[in-house]
This record gives sequence, C-alpha cells and structure tokens, in this order.
Amino acid sequence: MLDAYRRGAEIVFGVRERRDSDTWFKRRSARAYYALLHRLGVDLLQDHADYRLMSRKALTALTSYGEGNLFLRGLVRDLGFRSEIMLYDRAARCEDESKYSLGKMLWLGIEGRTSFSVRPGPG
Repeated sequence: MLDAYRRGAEIVFGVRERRDSDTWFKRRSARAYYALLHRLGVDLLQDHADYRLMSRKALTALTSYGEGNLFLRGLVRDLGFRSEIMLYDRAARCEDESKYSLGKMLWLGIEGRTSFSVRPGPG
C-alpha cells in the first residue's frame, strides 16, 4: 500500500483476491450484495471492505461530509482521488468467528442502498 501511495495514489484499496475462507452462504450473499448495489448505481469495488490507505488530502475531503452515518465503501470511491488497488489473500480465522452476523450484514446492505444509491428502488 505504501508503494502505491509513494507512486502518487491518494487512496489504496485492499481487495481480496479470493474468498476461499468464506462459507458458501457468505460468498453467495456478498456476490448478491455487490450486484444489487451495482444495479442501483453505486460504484463499489468487488470484494473491498474497509481495508484501505488514505492520504491526508483524501481524509480531509472525507471529513467535509457532515453526515454522521457514512457509507464509506461507496463514498471513498466517489471522492475522485487517484487510487490503486492492492490485491491480498486473507488468511482463514484461527480461533474466533466473525462478529459480522447475518443481521449486521443485512443492515450494511440497507445502509448502502438507502444512503448511497441513486435510484429509488430495484431495477
């Protein structure tokens, strides 16, 4: 990420190369989530969550948004700064399980749809 930043990227997105460590349900629901938001006009990077490096300039632009509940996965891409993608492999969890329950995943999907989509409904 630092190499990309040194080359001039203001934002470096960490994107999973594979989802092998996820359950079948998690892979399918993630694919459906990205497809739905794409249909609604949200510019998301497939398999990017919240792993990113941002320059001070990009962070300053982000803090100019006055909302308290920001959908960062869509908003950071929309800032318009030069960006790069860094692919990475996420190791399987050793001991614990994700704290992202089904309910939390559904809420994130609703947040993305209602706070960042440009269309009023599906389709």
